[in-house]
Amino acid sequence: MKSKLWTFLFSLIPGAGHMYLGMMRRGVQLMALFMLPIMIAGFFRLELFLFILPIIWFYSFFDAMNRGASPEKRVDDDVPIVKWVIHNQAIPYKSSKLLAYGLIIFGGYLLFDRLFMTSMYYYQIPYHTRVNMQTAFLAVIFIAGGVFLLKGSKVKREDEEKCDNGE
Repeated sequence: MKSKLWTFLFSLIPGAGHMYLGMMRRGVQLMALFMLPIMIAGFFRLELFLFILPIIWFYSFFDAMNRGASPEKRVDDDVPIVKWVIHNQAIPYKSSKLLAYGLIIFGGYLLFDRLFMTSMYYYQIPYHTRVNMQTAFLAVIFIAGGVFLLKGSKVKREDEEKCDNGE
């Protein structure tokens, strides 16, 4: 029986509580998921990704505490959070589509921020104008992505209706 005090203390570090409970795969993935936004924010100077840290921390903490409270949920249930990484499988289609949209948005934001916004700084455009342009650019990307997704689901619905009608 693992100590509840040690489970609590290790759970304060994302993934460490799971490792203490014997769930190495889950613990390593949670640690990596927690460190990835920090690395991205530091490397690319994008604080945008730090919003996910509290979500990962709370999930990791409460998951470890719940698994520590019931011994039957421990080692037998060491299911990885992202299964396709561990098993070298292809990314599921829906997930790959979502990942593709995320990478396109991230790439567009990086291009805009590093190329366009840097030149605005060089030409001494006021700070508040630059910040407003960044916000506007992200808003346009999100709106365009939402419209594209809605349009795609409408096309899919039309195809489904044709199948239902027997066409």
